[in-house]
Amino acid sequence: MTKILIYIFFLFSIFVLHSCSTNINENACNFSSKYGEPERCFFGVGNRCEGIPLIARFKKDNKSCYVDGYISVGSMLHDKCCFESKNKGYFCAKPDGSMQCINEWNKAKKDSICSFFGFDRQWKSTFGPYKIGNKGDNVGEELSIPSGAKINIRDKNLCKNGCKTTGVDFCGKYCVCK
Repeated sequence: MTKILIYIFFLFSIFVLHSCSTNINENACNFSSKYGEPERCFFGVGNRCEGIPLIARFKKDNKSCYVDGYISVGSMLHDKCCFESKNKGYFCAKPDGSMQCINEWNKAKKDSICSFFGFDRQWKSTFGPYKIGNKGDNVGEELSIPSGAKINIRDKNLCKNGCKTTGVDFCGKYCVCK
């Protein structure tokens, strides 16, 4: 009886070890948001690939290593400002107590609040892929808003092809990019 139990335990162990080793994903992802890691989800709403719960959720796909999330004019401007200030601005990775980037932060916050209440000021985007060893995003990208995005009228110069419609809602004057 003991030999049978040992044999069953041995077979079970081999099965578990084999199934664990075959589940190791050779395309494992690195979505790390730690400071010092390459920038990921650059221009995204919230802290790197974390998004903002209830307002701008980010979904990480562990098979493809892509992240679906949101971008707003404010989040783009804030990330660009943080990059240019070497991450020492307001709500950047290494804040220095200055008010550098505060206007961009406030714009990002307003865009998220407006979107939460149904007055879209952010749009969906896919980031990545972020496989192990990735170098992060190209943080030198130009600010460019895609067609169909609703933005504050003051930012219409950021639309690739200008604005096609304008209007007013609870969050102010807006235009929709062509």
